[in-house]
Amino acid sequence: MTRSRTSMLGLLVLFLPALGCQSDSGGDLGAQARSPLPDVPLPAGFELVELRSRSWKSGSSRFVDHMYEGRGDKFAVSRFYEKQMPVSGWTIESDQFLQGRGTMDFVKGQERCRITYYDETLGTTVVLVAIWPIDNGAGFEPGTN
Repeated sequence: MTRSRTSMLGLLVLFLPALGCQSDSGGDLGAQARSPLPDVPLPAGFELVELRSRSWKSGSSRFVDHMYEGRGDKFAVSRFYEKQMPVSGWTIESDQFLQGRGTMDFVKGQERCRITYYDETLGTTVVLVAIWPIDNGAGFEPGTN
């Protein structure tokens, strides 16, 4: 390999992570400084898909059904929420992965939070965040947005 090709390869290896490219093995994702939901962390680089998201309050209850998209390995997303949700006071109840889609259920106080993640397109991961009261008399169905 010529010296210029070696130099170019070295530069490519240095700058790919800075461009947001991640390997399939997925590194650890950092948290955004400010998440749209103050008590639910969001991986850096993920953005709210406004046309596919909704949230409202009814009395003291809140209902959230948000979709986020970003670049990152779905397994890195799983590790992110496994580590970050307890920092925000959430306790994990269940964690499952079935047919390419992961679902994690958390509880805090009188609320339940479901994090669902999956690959949308090459390099894009979708994260669905649903929050609803544990005693849900309103018939809220997460993920029906």
